[in-house]
Amino acid sequence: MTVTVDRNVEEFTATARQLFINGQWAPAASGKTFATPNPATGQTLANVAEGDAEDINRAVAAARAAFDDGPWRSTRARQGADCALSQITRQDPAAHLDPRRMTVRPGSTARRASCCY
Repeated sequence: MTVTVDRNVEEFTATARQLFINGQWAPAASGKTFATPNPATGQTLANVAEGDAEDINRAVAAARAAFDDGPWRSTRARQGADCALSQITRQDPAAHLDPRRMTVRPGSTARRASCCY
């Protein structure tokens, strides 16, 4: 079976994906990455930062501080989703225009991506 990957998706996945911690994209503290396979072909879809305990601790501390000291405690879900989308589009400015590009991110579906943005 031949699977054709959209050119925009190929461009997006050509660059190693970083971790989003404390409002910034950053490589893993260890510098390690791992290959994520395309489930349709088994070929490498993207290289992703390999977070470890140090990265988890940084992310949890940042999330706790944002919730305790920032506006997140009183932010409505839609506002939070809009904020997350704005962060995504900083890295990939046209991501919201193509649901297929949004579904490259784990946990997203084409239906969710197309109905919400």
